[in-house]
Amino acid sequence: MPKLLAILFLLISFAMPVSAWQVMCTAYTAYESGPVMANGMEIQEGYVACDFLPLGTEIYLDGPRYVVGDRIGEGSDNHIDIVFSDYDSAIDFGVQYMELEVEE
Repeated sequence: MPKLLAILFLLISFAMPVSAWQVMCTAYTAYESGPVMANGMEIQEGYVACDFLPLGTEIYLDGPRYVVGDRIGEGSDNHIDIVFSDYDSAIDFGVQYMELEVEE
């Protein structure tokens, strides 16, 4: 019976479409990083920099959808940098801890 429960638990855990955890989020603009992201596209809102997920991964941070398009370069597994269109908005955002959901 314990073996059956372990197998059932594994099947359920692999069937879940989304995993979520808390990450530290900061903000940046083209002013700090230049106009082009690691994916070759011009920097724009709706994208994030992240070292621990593949480029192109769709994520959700406290609800809104983003796409990983850039790298931070620090090798962190708990830090995401969100693209903002203007410097003042990025400064106002500061540092926040948000729930990250990744579609698998």
